[in-house]
Amino acid sequence: MSFTSRSRKILSIAVAGFAILFVVASGLWAETNSLPVLTLRLQNVSVQAGTEDATINVYLANYSDTLSGFSIRIVLEEPDFMEFRTDIETMHIDTTWEVCDEWSSGTCTHWYDTMIIDTLIESGAVDTTGCMISGWEYVTATSSASNQQNIKVTGLADRFGGDYNVGLTPQGSEGVLFRLRIRTFEDIPESPDSIIKIQLVDGLSETNFSNPNGDLIGTITQYSLCDTSFGICEEWSGEECIDWKWVDTLVEFPDSVEIDTFWRAYVCDEWDGETCIGWADSMCAEYSGETCISWVDVDEASADTFFYDSLAWTYRDTSVVFYSNAEITVLPPPACECGDMNGDGSMNIADCSYVINDIFFGGPPPAFEACKDPSGDGDYNIVDASYMINAIFFNGPPPQCP
Repeated sequence: MSFTSRSRKILSIAVAGFAILFVVASGLWAETNSLPVLTLRLQNVSVQAGTEDATINVYLANYSDTLSGFSIRIVLEEPDFMEFRTDIETMHIDTTWEVCDEWSSGTCTHWYDTMIIDTLIESGAVDTTGCMISGWEYVTATSSASNQQNIKVTGLADRFGGDYNVGLTPQGSEGVLFRLRIRTFEDIPESPDSIIKIQLVDGLSETNFSNPNGDLIGTITQYSLCDTSFGICEEWSGEECIDWKWVDTLVEFPDSVEIDTFWRAYVCDEWDGETCIGWADSMCAEYSGETCISWVDVDEASADTFFYDSLAWTYRDTSVVFYSNAEITVLPPPACECGDMNGDGSMNIADCSYVINDIFFGGPPPAFEACKDPSGDGDYNIVDASYMINAIFFNGPPPQCP
């Protein structure tokens, strides 16, 4: 085959075109790769003190992978102002991971749990109505029994059995993942208004997202030999170093490397021919009869083999997964007149009827917590209705809410 000058020119243009296309595509890939894969945002809200059921939206934008499970830990900064609506108390074991302590031919035969068993409260603090995870098969919120300002929300799109729910496919815009329900206390510290931070707890053991394969979304995993020291010999005596300088940072040509944490020496304490069937990382230094009374770690001189282990750790890739915390502004409770049960601005016979309807017929509760005890006895009951009737019609003492 031969090429004419015209063919060569066409071929050159084609090669140049492919080169330009490759460069552009590479640039677009690099730019796309730096875009977020997931964002999680809490809503800024203002809530009046004494509000029994306020809500905070938790927003999610999921751009690149199907989301089928998550755990999110959320903390309220100030315990004197508010708490999450935790309602139903049950026992749980909050297990985050397990460790195998017995293997057989590559299969774990015994697992043990590394977490502390605690009493948790299964919570009514999460509302999924009309949210992105409405219809998920498992959504729950738990908090420590002693701390309702700290809550962990867990969601799973699909449980074993039944129809398969793949979860949230990539979205083009932000939506409400779920709503948190909180109550604010009426007796708050003196302040014209108070700003409380509500925060997402960063750390994969607390907040994480996974796809249908169980892989974590938007994370980086690294491996390292921990506690590694690099030795530089400052003075030699023949071939023996008599003055070492040890550093923790990697040097290009170290004279020695010492791995403190993950270096282990083993000695074989049971042989089958030339095959070791029982390894030990300690050996007896002193016997009393056939009983060992002193054990020592296997040292380098007596070791039959060495084992070097590496530590893996995974963390959130902050260049593609973004969290945004929020603030809750707690406003003072509205001013009210003592005995104004229905919230119309004054105490009158309608308020007496309001109390009777509430106590005996399941009507709505008083509009203002601070103004519902006109008798001043510390209780809200039928005595308050009688007290108001006496004040309105019989010139009795005026209301005296505490």
